[in-house]
Amino acid sequence: MDIKNLRKNLQQGKIVVGSEVNEVRSPAIAEVYAAAGLDFIVVDMEHTSFTISEASQIYRMARNCGISPLVRIPAIDYEVICRNLDQGARGIVVPRITSAEEIHQVIEIMKYPPKGKRGLYPGGTAVGYCPTTPADFIRDQNDTTLLIVQIENQQAVQNLDSILSIPGIDVILIGPADLSEGARRLARLLARDKGPAVLDCFLYTAYARNGWMVPNQYWTPGTLSPMAIMGKYYMHYGKEFLPPRELGRRDAQRFLRELIMDNLGVCRFHRGWAEEMLPEIVGSLWGLKDEYLRNIAATAGRINSRNASVSWEPLRALDFIHTFLKRAREVENQSDQELSGWIEAFDKDKREAGLSYWYEIHKGIQESLREF
Repeated sequence: MDIKNLRKNLQQGKIVVGSEVNEVRSPAIAEVYAAAGLDFIVVDMEHTSFTISEASQIYRMARNCGISPLVRIPAIDYEVICRNLDQGARGIVVPRITSAEEIHQVIEIMKYPPKGKRGLYPGGTAVGYCPTTPADFIRDQNDTTLLIVQIENQQAVQNLDSILSIPGIDVILIGPADLSEGARRLARLLARDKGPAVLDCFLYTAYARNGWMVPNQYWTPGTLSPMAIMGKYYMHYGKEFLPPRELGRRDAQRFLRELIMDNLGVCRFHRGWAEEMLPEIVGSLWGLKDEYLRNIAATAGRINSRNASVSWEPLRALDFIHTFLKRAREVENQSDQELSGWIEAFDKDKREAGLSYWYEIHKGIQESLREF
């Protein structure tokens, strides 16, 4: 995938797949990655002895094979960044970032004026030896060169708000080796010293302050269901206790109905009268009721098949479910053998019970979507 399409897919939230190259020096590695269907290749110059000459051969082969060549730099250094970009890298991965000031420094190095201070070199392998004007070259390089920032240390976590506020960052990459299991692992480690608030801060605060979070006001287990899209009412939000498998089925049914209203442009606050009527309207106007419902169901299945939800990890989520179950029995006076069984399981081992409860919801969702 060339750099323009790679950037476009990233901006649209689509999945792109790539891999680093660490040991193999042959440019043929780019052909192998392209044949495997990867979208990009990252030459790791942080942890290896790659030379600029070796890296440039891989960049050239990658572009000829139709995948985007990127480089993981060893340090924020003008010579390292500019020489790699001049030799054909179409993006840089910057490790060990700690502050917004460092990112401003990187942008100043990698961008041409007026966005930065990179020295002009509008020729050679960077443009495939094709003639271009300096103005077109500058515009293309400034608009398409990717900046990928790695979050790998406590200082970066503490400065996450200011880091994410900088225009020009295309991807935030969690350093998997340094953070072991990623953001969640780091959050747990930091929470030992900083307190549990860091669990929220690391994953959500930076986005919430910019108004990007979609909170859900329904404090029911349905809002924690493993649905593909949250914050869009694509789940059952009734306050009554339902066995988790049944809750999953209700989630899927609600998902399908909301998808129909979204697709036909009907405000969900009219759902009371519109839900049952809309398929009939499609049938009356176009004679396509059954086909329409099949396609909506297929769309719901495809959306949910991409669901990457993970089971409840934070104790606050487990406590919420546990409290909900106890309230259903002790305050709402619901009498149900399965309800009592789940309360007993949560009393015994909250994490084990939470995983089982989550998985039961997940199975109910999958069963219901298959039936559609």
